Amino acid sequence: LRILLCETGAGSQGGRDFVMQQYMDLKVLNPTFDFLIREGTDIEAKMIARFDWGVEEEVSIENHSVGEVMKKLEALVAKGQSMPRSEESRDCVHLDDIVAAK
Repeated sequence: LRILLCETGAGSQGGRDFVMQQYMDLKVLNPTFDFLIREGTDIEAKMIARFDWGVEEEVSIENHSVGEVMKKLEALVAKGQSMPRSEESRDCVHLDDIVAAK
């Protein structure tokens, strides 16, 4: 899961708050899952999930609250649960294995 945020933009505030409030709990509950947080100048806040078979889903979190960002994450998890898994990734941690911190 990649989370892309603008380091100063108002539209990324909810995403930055989500990372500050939820990242530690998510990481403790999911220690082997890779959460990549990337900041850039003047970029739209978004989450990008990579599923099996090279499928990626990108969702905007621009101008979203912490709660709305969590709902977007939960929607990505739900999508992952409905998708087939490849043989190669059978033993990997998947987005749909994430236990959401609330």
